[in-house]
Amino acid sequence: MLYSLIRNVHSKHEYFDEHLKKERNQSNTINNKLFQLKQEAGNHLDIDDQICHRCWYSIYRLNYNSMSSYILKNNKRIKKSYDDTLYPLQNLLIFIYYINTSLMATTFEKPFRLFFISTLFAIINLWIQAELFIADKPNVYYTLIIGCWTFLFSIFLLLKIIITLLTIVHYRIMKNILTSE
Repeated sequence: MLYSLIRNVHSKHEYFDEHLKKERNQSNTINNKLFQLKQEAGNHLDIDDQICHRCWYSIYRLNYNSMSSYILKNNKRIKKSYDDTLYPLQNLLIFIYYINTSLMATTFEKPFRLFFISTLFAIINLWIQAELFIADKPNVYYTLIIGCWTFLFSIFLLLKIIITLLTIVHYRIMKNILTSE
């Protein structure tokens, strides 16, 4: 399941990269034109004609910040598609973190290093999901890289658990052989 999600996200990287830039540029253009209108209305407030002054004043006192945030919030079809594509993978990675943590807690007595690495991957994944440091430039590869590292860490952890359990089984077999003789 993880591999199919990674492959799906990777196949859409170029599409998102190209269209998110276009969407961002379009939003910036609309935002700039909106504030140019406010500046233009402010320049025409000095007109002596009362009717023109009232018209320009009503345009000038509009809440441009609210309009700008509304336009920027509701004009992001590609961003919504991007989020809809990445969230299943990101949520699966958080789920894998919980599985890794429970496996480490039940198998190992002091898994501090392993727990630290697993928690680091989970925190980085949450930062990417929340777009804390990449809000203006979302990138698919951030999620793919942390997904691959989380997957490799899970494989490593699984192998370490299997080796530990085999060592315990081997130790008990040897103990039983020695105590039976």
